[in-house]
Amino acid sequence: MLTKPFDTPKPPAQAGRDIIMPTPDLVLNATCQPYCGAIRARLYGPAGAPLIVVLGGISAGRYLCEDRRGWWSGIVGKGRVIDTTAFQVLGMDYLPGDAQAGTCPDIHPADQAAALDMVLQRLGITRVFALVGLSYGALVALSFAIASPDKAGRLALFGGAHRPLVMAAARRKIQRRIVRLAAKLGDAEAGLALARQLSMTTYRSADEFDARFACDPDAAGNYLEARGQAFAQIMSPARFCALSRSIDQHWIDPKKLSMPLYLSACEQDEICPPSLMHELAEKAPAAHAVHVFRSAYGHDSFLKDTAVMTAFLSTTLEGPDK
Repeated sequence: MLTKPFDTPKPPAQAGRDIIMPTPDLVLNATCQPYCGAIRARLYGPAGAPLIVVLGGISAGRYLCEDRRGWWSGIVGKGRVIDTTAFQVLGMDYLPGDAQAGTCPDIHPADQAAALDMVLQRLGITRVFALVGLSYGALVALSFAIASPDKAGRLALFGGAHRPLVMAAARRKIQRRIVRLAAKLGDAEAGLALARQLSMTTYRSADEFDARFACDPDAAGNYLEARGQAFAQIMSPARFCALSRSIDQHWIDPKKLSMPLYLSACEQDEICPPSLMHELAEKAPAAHAVHVFRSAYGHDSFLKDTAVMTAFLSTTLEGPDK
């Protein structure tokens, strides 16, 4: 059972509320220019409760557990392992936002961390009980911990480490080239859909595809095409390229991480395999042993294997802040 980090009863969790704020003081790392756009976050849970920040992949956003927009409703919500009746829970849309969909500036995970810090300042929160970072969100959580070590109580990470896997970075570069080539041919959205199809072959495992499509290999291609088209409806080509580049620009020194790190890795993950998480654990002073598991869903297991993530977080979030 998850031990709540306080004993006094709290009022029922409230519906999520948006936090939308301008960014006059946010200067981007790559260009040293001010970011022109708004930060959008969403806060759940009872006021005054310890705060958990939840950050997902590049297509995730501030809606964590509400209706069809909630991308992690199996984990976040009333009675879930991240319980919105016991914790405040914060989700955030990544920069750049929709207003920058046409021509996106270079974005670094440290810029996302700076935006998160601005939201926390607006809320008057000086310390986060836990940052849960998944895929790209793990990079943002690590960047936040480096920039604001006194504000990060503990980190729970899956699918992202202190540096990118070289092969994964090479594949992302190919994906961006596909988008740019399609843009030159007048159909950037088609290029984005195709790039997403390629990325899906690394998010999921060969075992899953064999199990699902062995009797009809053409169905695998149809599935990938559908996922690519769906992605192109929620992501602009320029924003995708900016976030993809952002992953490859991430590099931090694990020795500077003073807070507890709880790490999980999937054996079938081709984006951030266990070897990379073990490397992070060996270099970070307060890292716990890496929790390694098997899943046909590979890198996407944090979205699909709710039981595995629930077990991992039950241990990670246990006990008070130190």
